[in-house]
Amino acid sequence: MTQIRAEAEALFDALPLRLAGPSIIRPEVAAIPDAPPPSLSETSPEDLFIAAFRQAHGQEPGSAHLAAFRDAMSEV
Repeated sequence: MTQIRAEAEALFDALPLRLAGPSIIRPEVAAIPDAPPPSLSETSPEDLFIAAFRQAHGQEPGSAHLAAFRDAMSEV
């Protein structure tokens, strides 16, 4: 997303206008209703990571993300 924003800002630099603060809205994330959080006794750290990743990025974490999470968990 930062690359897209940088490219957009570079395009706007050539125009006689000023941005008021562009933002990227992911419709699939914005449409997720605020549900009560799951009980910690009913979920695992990996499930919480997946839910947080999904909420932040609007998609499932890839295998590299899960591998990095599992690696970090093995250090704890």
